[in-house]
Amino acid sequence: MKPTTLSALSASERTAIFACDLSQDSVNLYTELGSRGMERDFPNRTKVIERELKRLKIVAHSAGFSKVLVVVEPTGAYHNAVLQAAKRLGLETAWANPEAVSKMRVIETNDSGKTDDKDPRVICTLARIGKTLKHRMLQEPYSLLREWNKIYEAADTGVVEAKCAIHNQLKALFPDFSFSKDFLYSASGHALMKCYGCNPYRIVRAGKKRFARVMKKAAPRIKPNSVERLFKDAQSSVANARRERHNQLLELRLKQLWQDYLLEAKRKQQASQAIETLYEQA
Repeated sequence: MKPTTLSALSASERTAIFACDLSQDSVNLYTELGSRGMERDFPNRTKVIERELKRLKIVAHSAGFSKVLVVVEPTGAYHNAVLQAAKRLGLETAWANPEAVSKMRVIETNDSGKTDDKDPRVICTLARIGKTLKHRMLQEPYSLLREWNKIYEAADTGVVEAKCAIHNQLKALFPDFSFSKDFLYSASGHALMKCYGCNPYRIVRAGKKRFARVMKKAAPRIKPNSVERLFKDAQSSVANARRERHNQLLELRLKQLWQDYLLEAKRKQQASQAIETLYEQA
């Protein structure tokens, strides 16, 4: 979907532009309320931001501007305080696309580097010619859907990364493990991790009969031929014998990665359930 842009500001609209470049600790604001530009630097703190915007709003209205538009370049979470304060004060808000800021910086200053003192002026130019994106403060449940979607995406990435790390670690600990990746995340795989840490040395040490009995109790639906195959894989892997302490360390790391996977999988499931509920509400 093509982003919705604001139309170029006409002289009749008399809209004052407050262009902000943000960091974790500071706000660098540029505006053109008179014949010359005005710059303000102040801490990125809610009370300070609200005080500065309120003061500049009064100055803008005194200068004959009927509206005020606050424009920021997205910066993680650093822009939230400015946008929320602007909304509370009844000011309009908009985004400056980072790519557009970068290209306009080259045009205006012939400088492709990141320069905080120049960026607010560049953002102001973009807003003046209408090259900005609409900013919307979503209400519930849509705002909650956006946040839960972020959690879901992060958890989904976490699950993938954890699985990749688990696969690599398993190959080091259990080199002749012949089952597919999916097996490890089935009920049988969970049982193998819980009871033996996927450690072939512990499997062989338990003996074939005890191993079969423990696995059948932990995963009742596991097939006998799967138990047989696991034990043979373990025996083959033990042939590549490492010292016991090294083997224990490999198992410890695999368990840590497994816990990472379980945590991310739980977060993903929780987010999925919340999103489903919110969709019904919406």
